[in-house]
Amino acid sequence: MKPIRQQFKRVLVSAAYAAGVLLTGLTYAAEPGVTQQEIVIAQVGPLTGVLAGPNRENVEGALAYLKFINKQGGIHGRKITLKQFDDEQNPQRALDITRKLIADRSVFAFAMHRTSPTLEKVVPEATKAGYPVFAPQVGPTFAFEPFNPLVFNVRARYRDEVAKIIEYLNTTGSDGFGFLYADDAFGHDNMVGAQQAMEKLKLKPVAQVLLDNRTTDIGPAVEVFAKTRPQVIVIITNAKAAAEFVKQMRKSGVDSQFVS
Repeated sequence: MKPIRQQFKRVLVSAAYAAGVLLTGLTYAAEPGVTQQEIVIAQVGPLTGVLAGPNRENVEGALAYLKFINKQGGIHGRKITLKQFDDEQNPQRALDITRKLIADRSVFAFAMHRTSPTLEKVVPEATKAGYPVFAPQVGPTFAFEPFNPLVFNVRARYRDEVAKIIEYLNTTGSDGFGFLYADDAFGHDNMVGAQQAMEKLKLKPVAQVLLDNRTTDIGPAVEVFAKTRPQVIVIITNAKAAAEFVKQMRKSGVDSQFVS
């Protein structure tokens, strides 16, 4: 996690500094979300639901660094304020909130979106209006391609991450892979990378199971994998579902290796 935290810090301060440079010599009222005292950044993300915990961890890290920057005087004398809005892990709600914030001209930029479905909805809306979107906590391909100069990524693409997992474990002798993955943009994008890596190695999945990523109902998945018993099970779901899945699989006596 340390490298990712460092990347979040670098992107946060770089974006804030860029905001300060942009504002130098301009009247503060000319830019949305900016006053003589502060620069307001919005995080539209899951403050409730199964992803609230992991989201909170990253936001707390960001807030700690922003506090450090603000203690140094902020950016050209302006403090950075991060305001959070609960999208309840609902992409349409996230889009509605984003549109309102843009219409109100109440924020300077958007940061740290947590889910791929949300990012897929809000990036076109925000960047079309000229708002930067930085430090997404997710890595779907559409956030990288085609290149968008207003999107600042801090992590590798999902497809690259899952391909490296498969390629590495294959070098250690694993050739029986199972996949438990979210039935949304997050899961499907990962599976494109997984399928490409499997085809390259001339492998076929032992089993594949879809999961509604807003829940932790892993009962059906446990039944499938308890029967098929892959050497490796790649878990591409929310953290709570992943943890419960591993616990239930161990209770069933399966000794697969789990990678998430």
